[in-house]
Amino acid sequence: GGVGTQFRNLKFPESGVNSSNARLAVVQGCQIIGCYFESGAFDQGAAVSVGDSDTRLEGCTFICVSVSTAPAPAVSTAGVSRLMVKNCVFDGGTSGFANGIAFTNNTNALTLCVFEGVTLRNGADLELTSGANSMTGLVQLGSPGGGGRLVW
Repeated sequence: GGVGTQFRNLKFPESGVNSSNARLAVVQGCQIIGCYFESGAFDQGAAVSVGDSDTRLEGCTFICVSVSTAPAPAVSTAGVSRLMVKNCVFDGGTSGFANGIAFTNNTNALTLCVFEGVTLRNGADLELTSGANSMTGLVQLGSPGGGGRLVW
């Protein structure tokens, strides 16, 4: 989505063909509110790729619906600032996401980011740091849903 775009109450079903592209790539100031994302065996790219600052994910569900092949992480970032992830659910379903990671930060540091009321279910992990990359901000997990880890 373009700068400042809002996506509200949309369902993004799993892909029907192999794809390494993100289904939704967002840039500065985008808001994704109340959306439902399925990741299946053909989803080898993130459901959402966050590439710029001031992005908000609120009240969204990210679920792995594959029963065999683990899809790519549901959300992927490339070191952004002021990312807000609020009241979202990450659910690994039956097969889980690749390496158990539902949210990953691929490059550079996450700065001034807030993760509030995030629920991790069925082995869905939240990976906020990767290698030497760091994260500054607040993390407050929601209700325990079973098996998810916070990798900081």
